[in-house]
Amino acid sequence: MSTERLNQLADRFKQRGFGNVKVFSTREKLRQAFDKELAGLSSAGFGGSVTTRELGLPAIAHERGKIVWDHWEPGTDKET
Repeated sequence: MSTERLNQLADRFKQRGFGNVKVFSTREKLRQAFDKELAGLSSAGFGGSVTTRELGLPAIAHERGKIVWDHWEPGTDKET
């Protein structure tokens, strides 16, 4: 998908109330931004997204010592 199309999509998300929408040109830039965002957090949650797993975001959170709430983690209660 082109950068122009991604920016249009981001604008539509913002129009629908998603306030913090960002577009990244590479997966590595996204991972770096996510790592930076983690600095001020004690935990991170992932609601079963395969994409976040493919990008390695839960692993980054684990590596930084954050509490990770991940649908796919063994022992996670999937009903609540």
